[in-house]
Amino acid sequence: MIIQAIYAKEWLKLKWYLIALAVTAISSVAYFWFDLNFKFSSIEPASMMWYRFAQIGDKPYDKLAFLFLFSAVIIAVAQFLPETIRNRVRILTHLPCRLQTIVAHHLVVGGLGIVAISTLAALLIVLVMKQFYPLEIVQIAAKDCFFWSLLGLALYLGLSGAIIERNFWRKSFKLLVPLVICLLYFKSRYTGEDTILAAIILWLTLLTYDSFLSVKVQRLQSLLFKGSIAVICLFLLNVGVERYQDEYASHYEKYYLFFSPTLRDFVYQENNPGHNFVYGTTSTTFDRLTYEENLPFVYWKNLDIQRKLPIQIGNESFDKASIRMARQSLQYRPDYLQSKEVSLYPLFNPSSDKGVIPFPEEAFALKTDRIVVYECETVTENTSLSDEINRHLQAQGITFPIENVWGKTTNMKPFDWGYFLRDSRGKIFNLRRSDNKVSTALVPVPEDVSQIVHIRVAENRLKNFYGYAVDSNNQVYLLSYPDYRFIPLELKNFNYLGMKFHLIADPMYYMVRYDDYSIYRAALFDKRYNPLATTKISADTKTRDYILRPSHQH
Repeated sequence: MIIQAIYAKEWLKLKWYLIALAVTAISSVAYFWFDLNFKFSSIEPASMMWYRFAQIGDKPYDKLAFLFLFSAVIIAVAQFLPETIRNRVRILTHLPCRLQTIVAHHLVVGGLGIVAISTLAALLIVLVMKQFYPLEIVQIAAKDCFFWSLLGLALYLGLSGAIIERNFWRKSFKLLVPLVICLLYFKSRYTGEDTILAAIILWLTLLTYDSFLSVKVQRLQSLLFKGSIAVICLFLLNVGVERYQDEYASHYEKYYLFFSPTLRDFVYQENNPGHNFVYGTTSTTFDRLTYEENLPFVYWKNLDIQRKLPIQIGNESFDKASIRMARQSLQYRPDYLQSKEVSLYPLFNPSSDKGVIPFPEEAFALKTDRIVVYECETVTENTSLSDEINRHLQAQGITFPIENVWGKTTNMKPFDWGYFLRDSRGKIFNLRRSDNKVSTALVPVPEDVSQIVHIRVAENRLKNFYGYAVDSNNQVYLLSYPDYRFIPLELKNFNYLGMKFHLIADPMYYMVRYDDYSIYRAALFDKRYNPLATTKISADTKTRDYILRPSHQH
């Protein structure tokens, strides 16, 4: 009877709030559908919306997360604030029933209310997304809604405990914990590791039960519970530090290294606080104007305005056009290794009789045993194109599943070299489509090259190489065009897991500068990729004497 009375009482207390929240959810998702429909109607091609989601992480439904958290706040406040104000919680603690049972059933009622509203919102969001997006993106939307529901439950439990708690400092702590949890776990991408939220929710039920005990001037005395508080706090602190380092911490780049063709030596720019820069070489320093004059291939625009071009270097003369045509730049950062949340890529189809690559209406997705091509206009599979691509790849000997896809996903490029795929056996394939024809090629990887961990496609008008490749032994290669030859670049002490690099091409040289924000290095190569010189400089001013000493001069 008591249990039935609890459910009846809580239903009478919450039903209008639940109805209002359901109406709010339906209205919010209805507006979301209207806005999304307008965007798909106004953007041409509509596949750009797929691109924004898959490649940029622009999720159109992210503002609806407030529904899940707002519902938790409303239900917690409606359920327990009146009881606390009117001091009716004390009556609950003296009912002829175990307090654990009474607390559990009250939390079950509130939790079911949150689950109901969250499920309604999630189903509506998924139905809207399914109308415009392929299954791979719809699944991501469903996953996000699931984790938002977990956050809602965590916020409900924490807020409920804070409302009931009698001690001011404990109340503040119990309010702070769910707020910190929501702050740390409200993010753009969720992974399997985030299911730890379920365990945290179970722990929060103990925190709420402790608040009910405070009404009777009692506490949970379990040493395990007291120890868990410290464990949870340390865990949240660790999560906060990791998230700050991953998303918000900015690294200060102390030095920029270049090679001067006029001085035939490396030069540096030292970046100090307050926009205070120092320029120099191993033996001397100079002002900004001299620095730019010593780097004519970097500051050629300034020299052109100053009418100092063409410039004579040795027996060669370089004008504005020759410098601009030879320039090329490719970068690498360790975060390039992180895969996209959804494996959906635009399938370009340039026409040989047109100068501009249109953004495609098709996109392909990775399945465990094949590639699937979707038509954006109908949000259905193009079975004939899917079969054609899989047939070509199987003829080349590919083994599914495909582990990595590398390529430029923008149409703002002079031509399209397609995508480089790594299969489950580590083999590399080149997939491209043009003039409505699919072509594939097996990239011949030499036996002494370790497993490829990253490829960056250049698609530069020079067409001297496809891009660069990095293997698991920290070796960097240029991938020559058109024969896919692996050209090693000697980068001493390079570590792809913790260092970035920047490859710069000019009319005379290739230079790669790389660093770990502590030691800055540079390596110089000629146009045949032969190493010419190296240098390094430490960000530690105590080792300033080591600045810029080429290992051998050209």
